[in-house]
Amino acid sequence: MKPAADKTPFPTPAELPGAGLHKVAVVVIVLACLIVLVVGGSLWRLRSEALESESRTLSTLTTALADELERGLQGVQVALQATRDDVREGRLLPGTPEASMVLHSRVATLPLARRLWVLNLEGRVMAASGFAIPPSLRSFLPGLAQLPENGVALSAPYIDPGSRHIAIAMGMPVLDREGTAAGWVVAEVPADALRGAFTKASPAPDARMLIVRADNVRITGFLGETPEMPDPALLIGSDAELGEGRFHFDDGSERLVQLRSLERYPVAVLITRDARIVLQRWRVLARGSLAGTAVVLALLLALLARMLRAERLRRQSQRALQIEQSRAALAFAAAQEGNWDWDPETGQVYLSPRMK
Repeated sequence: MKPAADKTPFPTPAELPGAGLHKVAVVVIVLACLIVLVVGGSLWRLRSEALESESRTLSTLTTALADELERGLQGVQVALQATRDDVREGRLLPGTPEASMVLHSRVATLPLARRLWVLNLEGRVMAASGFAIPPSLRSFLPGLAQLPENGVALSAPYIDPGSRHIAIAMGMPVLDREGTAAGWVVAEVPADALRGAFTKASPAPDARMLIVRADNVRITGFLGETPEMPDPALLIGSDAELGEGRFHFDDGSERLVQLRSLERYPVAVLITRDARIVLQRWRVLARGSLAGTAVVLALLLALLARMLRAERLRRQSQRALQIEQSRAALAFAAAQEGNWDWDPETGQVYLSPRMK
């Protein structure tokens, strides 16, 4: 029988199950990256949804409060128009006791106005609903002299001497029958009354409402921690205009901002919320999700490290076995002895050339 070539009955490293371990490692690493991407993407989407949801809430609230403010100012304007018509038609004679009684009765029906005055062109009081000093005519925007017949102007805020509260005034010109300015009718409105239902409808303690005139003069409200503290300023430039979105302020805060300008009056309503507080619940969820992800990744890495260690030990054992086989082969060759091998499962028998 022709001698068969020498071969070892043991599998080579390429034939062992651990030879494809690097593929398993690649799969584990890819899986870990996918987990990180999925968790990170989901958290980012939840963050965006939380901010968008709060922005929609603030937008709805700002629109509702701006509409409420406009309706309130419109009621004051209607009272001014009625007073102006009474003066022009002679139904209300300035300087008479009856005029003060009429004005007092009219103020009592208005939810916003607290006082009514009839002034001459120089600003001197001709009739009033009660004793009080009206604001300076120079404080109105737009200027009273530039107003059309039914136009109205708003004064800058001032401190009412009687109540010591901040108030603003709404003014309207009184024209005679020839269309010449003959005086002004003015109504006083408490500044805090302009905030309407914001105190009850405020979405959170950190929400702030600010009402400003068209020339950026603050009428009421504040953006800081307390009314006594200065309002934080934008960091995107001193001449930048607030709109809708998120803005950074010089106090380190990032705020959601919603702004609505009234169509009929030179007034805008601004509502803000601190984005950090809006995302408070999201941060709790994010910490929990990241902690869970870290645990899963740690388990995957520990499993991979254990598999790599087992593979390293197996390869070391395989190398030691191969060395022993080489030594045994050399010993058999030196002793001129043969060796044989029998596989009981297949019945196959191997005889080395020397054994043969």
